Amino acid sequence: MIKIDFTDKEITRQVKNALNRTLTKVRNLQKDYIYGKHSVKKKYLHNKRLNGCRARSSDLSIRLTSTSKFITPFMQARVARPDIGNKFGTQTSRYKKGKFYISSKKHSVSGYTVTEGLTSGIRKRPYYYIQKRANLDDELLDFTDEAQNKAIGIFQKELDKG
Repeated sequence: MIKIDFTDKEITRQVKNALNRTLTKVRNLQKDYIYGKHSVKKKYLHNKRLNGCRARSSDLSIRLTSTSKFITPFMQARVARPDIGNKFGTQTSRYKKGKFYISSKKHSVSGYTVTEGLTSGIRKRPYYYIQKRANLDDELLDFTDEAQNKAIGIFQKELDKG
């Protein structure tokens, strides 16, 4: 009979490595979900936008990635953008070099939030632009529950490997 002693430090290291492998796989699941469901271009799914949370030896908990950014129409593939007809025009931002849809009249667009702004200068007049996808919270909470269940399964497999 062979006796194997594992130190607490070694067990913690193995659990931490298994958690980090699990978090990487779950982050890739999230990217695939956002890409598949909302047709967001791949160039917007990078580490600056999706903050990865890593496990530490002092904190062995799973926290899924999150983003504080909006999904705007120009982040999506051309076929997934809203059907605006001739209600909105396209304008390029002077400062951020991004594009957005703009209109002088308020129009509603299905599935998107339309926001009001004021022009700068002496004669301030309102303008309206499509800001972001609306009502993503409930959908993403459902996916988070699904991702947590998958993460538990992945974590168990990773522990068996390690």
